[in-house]
Parts: sequence; C-alpha cells; structure tokens
Amino acid sequence: MTTIIRTMRTHETANVKAALVTAGYTDIKVGHGTGTAWSWLHVKIVATKPQGCTCTSTMNDYGQRETCQLCRAAWREHYSKGGDIVRATTGRHGERENFNVQVELI
Repeated sequence: MTTIIRTMRTHETANVKAALVTAGYTDIKVGHGTGTAWSWLHVKIVATKPQGCTCTSTMNDYGQRETCQLCRAAWREHYSKGGDIVRATTGRHGERENFNVQVELI
C-alpha cells in the first residue's frame, strides 16, 4: 500500500513539474509534505522582478515583501497561474485543496 501511494505522489510531482516547465517556469521546486502533512503538495516558483521595479528592501518573518505595485501584480499573477496549473494537473479542487504555492521574486 505504501509503495502505491509513494508511486502516485511521484507521478503527481513529475506531472506538476512538467506542467510548470511547459508554462515557462524554469526555477521551480515541487514536493510533498511529510508526517501528518504527507498529502500536501508544495510548489515554489522563483521568478524575476518586472522591469521598472521600485521595491525597497523590507524583510519580515515570511521573507521579502513586494512593496511596489509592479511586483505585487507580478506576484499575484504567478501565484494565480501556479495554483491554476496545480489544480488542472492534479484535479485538486474544493475548500481543502491540500497544496500551497510559494512565489519568490528576485
């Protein structure tokens, strides 16, 4: 039983990575949680900041904050696009989708 679940998770991870690469993302990490969060799918997208960025460097407990409107719009776009790709690829829908998308603009 564990081997079947592990194989399903491996295929799911590979499919999500392939879909993100097809969408044009090159710096991505996709993996599953461990322990009680074993079913969670974690997606990290690293993208470049848009031209004309005027962000100031503000760090908080969660990392870098996007302070200019261009970066906020870019972050929302990548976050929404990543979530849509995961939903379309995995079929996870509903109130508890059990995945998270993290976007980092550099």
